Amino acid sequence: MPITRYPFEEFTKVIWVDIADDIGDTAAPTVAELGAGTDITCFLTKDGLKLGVTTAGVDGSSLCNRVDIESAGSVGYKPMIKGYRDRESGGDTLWNLIVWSDTGFLVVRRGIAYATAITAAQKVEVYPAQMGQKAPSDSSGNTNNMVEAPLFIRDAAVNLDATVAA
Repeated sequence: MPITRYPFEEFTKVIWVDIADDIGDTAAPTVAELGAGTDITCFLTKDGLKLGVTTAGVDGSSLCNRVDIESAGSVGYKPMIKGYRDRESGGDTLWNLIVWSDTGFLVVRRGIAYATAITAAQKVEVYPAQMGQKAPSDSSGNTNNMVEAPLFIRDAAVNLDATVAA
């Protein structure tokens, strides 16, 4: 039986779609909507995509039982992106993209080679988000300049199982 697992490197694509370009349906973003976004994958560090997914527990314990009983409760997301500053002609792409309070959609595609174009029927995750304050990296020897920023979920329409539409 062949191994069908894949690493993050070279099999992840991360796109920021500005609210001006909008994604009409987070369950079915279109190829055109995603194509209007900015591919930030190559600016992110290998550990630069953190989605911070949590599920709270709802206490169902009673005084008559020593076992703590819980059921699944609210889901939360605390996304964070971290990546490189750059001096290429055209500017400092990731730095310039992160503008406090700007809104849009963080879109993540997994399991398909990075260089493969976005096409219909591919699975993606869509996070309606608002940018937090960008933070330049502290100085350090033998380290590239970086920037990181928190993102805040602005809508309950997060979709971890979206399918790209034509």
